[in-house]
Amino acid sequence: HCQSFKRVPNNSMEIFLSNPLKYYKADERYSMYAHNTLVFDLGGDKDHSPLDEEYINSFIKQIESIFSLVMIAEYFDESLILLKDLLSWDLDDILYVKLNMRSKESKHNISSDIPQKVQKWNAFDAKLYEYFNNTFWKKVQSFGPDCMEKEVQLLNQSVQKL
Repeated sequence: HCQSFKRVPNNSMEIFLSNPLKYYKADERYSMYAHNTLVFDLGGDKDHSPLDEEYINSFIKQIESIFSLVMIAEYFDESLILLKDLLSWDLDDILYVKLNMRSKESKHNISSDIPQKVQKWNAFDAKLYEYFNNTFWKKVQSFGPDCMEKEVQLLNQSVQKL
């Protein structure tokens, strides 16, 4: 749906990221899929300058006032353990079945400079992620790293039994 990506020759991420403003049109329908998607999803201005520290800090404070926990997808199990603790749930309350997991074969190798280009293009998202990732690990530290490791092992054992 996103026209920004449809304009790119061969649908190449490398080409898009080499000059995103050549393809990106902020006012187009579905442009939110091409720039600072996290910020957009949380109600922020996806096209606001990432250099405006006051806006970013205000936005982060607003998100923090709404959410007691921001879960991190790369640390899904640890996130679930923190959620369980926050809500005083039992282990059974956070069990899940892995569906629609991508196979290793379906993942494409990307050139080494792509992650940096993605972060530069989505700098507001990157700042938001960095802040909440740091907050997440402070919560893990407060929870207790050893306790977290044990809880994650119990969760993994229970998930495998499903």
